[in-house]
Amino acid sequence: MIEWCNQNAGFVSVLLFGATIILGWVSGIFKSIIKKPRFKIRLLPGPTFVTTFDTGEKHEGHEVHKTALALYLRITNVGTAPANIQRIGVAYHWNITKFNLLWIRYRLFWFWLRQQTVIMEDFSYDFGENLKVYPFLFQKSALLPSEGNSLYLNEGQNTIGVVYFEQEKSYGGCFPLPVKNKTKIKIAVEDSYGKQHLLKAKIPVVSLDEAMKYNQYFGQTYSHLASNKN
Repeated sequence: MIEWCNQNAGFVSVLLFGATIILGWVSGIFKSIIKKPRFKIRLLPGPTFVTTFDTGEKHEGHEVHKTALALYLRITNVGTAPANIQRIGVAYHWNITKFNLLWIRYRLFWFWLRQQTVIMEDFSYDFGENLKVYPFLFQKSALLPSEGNSLYLNEGQNTIGVVYFEQEKSYGGCFPLPVKNKTKIKIAVEDSYGKQHLLKAKIPVVSLDEAMKYNQYFGQTYSHLASNKN
């Protein structure tokens, strides 16, 4: 082998050069695959619940209702690259009993709320001697420091906050399916690379009065916007 290498030094040099190029290319691809964010999503106790309430209106003889949902989240980047939290969506199963195309679409699969809703005051809870204020994840808080939470997460960094969703008026079974005062949801957190990080969980189904203990404007954003517009 030594004699052959001495006799073919030029060929061996070209071979080693090519192998170095290939190794560098493969390691670069491998590094790009390994270096990516991964968000771990956790639901925290507090304003994490959903409520559906009647509006007092009717549509084609059906009672009109609204659904509003709050999630108190902790999101941790357990991956190997930093990323920004771009948007958050939540989905649930409709409470449809009659078997039809909508049953297949939203009872078997998911109905998504992909657009968060602004609510008109901070989430808080009065414990008597103390008032606990919960930070927003995206929305600016009126009671907490103005810098707010960071949506940019380095490796190992986490952030917490409330996200709020309010569904347009609906009727029939277009509301979360309750099972023993809870409903199953699916949370999707999209990062700045366009990747979705998912969590399936069950959250409490509560009355509007209970929800309003955390925020007196719970479920009222669209109503206030409509009244102000009028």
